[in-house]
Amino acid sequence: MNNSILIVDDEKDILKFLDLILRREGFQVAKASKAEKAISLFQAQPFELVITDIRMPGRMDGLDLMREIRALDDDVEI
Repeated sequence: MNNSILIVDDEKDILKFLDLILRREGFQVAKASKAEKAISLFQAQPFELVITDIRMPGRMDGLDLMREIRALDDDVEI
């Protein structure tokens, strides 16, 4: 267990809130406001859990992101 979580949401307040709560609980947190950035972060380091918004602006939404992450690692919890 590596204790790291990736949060993906286009709303800055949600990212800040989840980051604050999860860090207080001892998790290492990375944040992305777009799915494409989340994929880059996920490829760079392993995450135990990915928390993502479903509706996001841009080329990819949360469902697309889940499919891409599953293709990279089908064991990660999303």
